[in-house]
Amino acid sequence: CHSYWESIKWVTLVAGCWAALCSGHVYAFGVWSEYFQDKLSLKIRIGGSIQPLSGIGNETHEKEEFLADVNDLFQFAVIGNYLPFAGFVYHRYGLRSTFYISSALTVTGYGIVYVVATQLIDTGVPRLNETMLRWLLYFSFFCFGHGAGYGDCAFLAGNMKNFRSSS
Repeated sequence: CHSYWESIKWVTLVAGCWAALCSGHVYAFGVWSEYFQDKLSLKIRIGGSIQPLSGIGNETHEKEEFLADVNDLFQFAVIGNYLPFAGFVYHRYGLRSTFYISSALTVTGYGIVYVVATQLIDTGVPRLNETMLRWLLYFSFFCFGHGAGYGDCAFLAGNMKNFRSSS
């Protein structure tokens, strides 16, 4: 006769694989970072008189600036991912709390990214201060990176516990 945990361990394996996919966004950052960088570009007209060598006419040049560099954003996600707090939380509060914190951090991080991105995509001009938007993006990438660390801890620890060697 199988115990309850013996019958449920396959469900936790599937849930753990799903959690691993949800945490994998940090590791797959190179795949989606270029598209994300393009969506966060701000086109700013820089006006003024620029005299060509002939001395005739005024020209206006357009230059493209990025709200935040994807390499910087990635660094914040990596810092968040590799902070060791998830293991301490797991040992103190258990698997379920660790997974809930992972979910909350990931949703918070992506929620902030969504708000910033939709604000820029809809109008092309931020309604908030550019510096504030940049730091919101840094914070959001830190949040979902840290959430990925909690997710990794939760699904690995849970499945290692459920699939122990029977010897």
